[in-house]
Amino acid sequence: MNGTIETTAAVIGATGPDTVEVRFKEGVPLTTEDVTEALEARSRHFNAPHHVVMVAPTDLDFDIQVMSTDHCGKSEAEGITRSITWVANSEFNVQLLNIYYAYFPSKVPLNVFEQEEEALAWLADPARYSLN
Repeated sequence: MNGTIETTAAVIGATGPDTVEVRFKEGVPLTTEDVTEALEARSRHFNAPHHVVMVAPTDLDFDIQVMSTDHCGKSEAEGITRSITWVANSEFNVQLLNIYYAYFPSKVPLNVFEQEEEALAWLADPARYSLN
């Protein structure tokens, strides 16, 4: 896995041999179409099983439909995702993500952190999650 790709709302790139980062762009309001585009791009470009680091912008702006759609459940990316760790970048975003996953539970190990260092430490310790 290598390279970087860009979608309307995210920059997606390999950060390790089995890790892909999806960094949502600052100042771009997120729509369900944007999430679908990022998921499809990730599954096409990085099609080997991998861990995902999702990075939310500090000032997350989104269409309310984003919170009421099961994005992963209808995506091909689900089959190649080994675990998901979120970097929320604010306590408010942590709460939003926890609400979202309460309604749409992940089928793979998942954790949400406010800071990037915490998220990467969780990902770096395989004992904290089971590998699929």
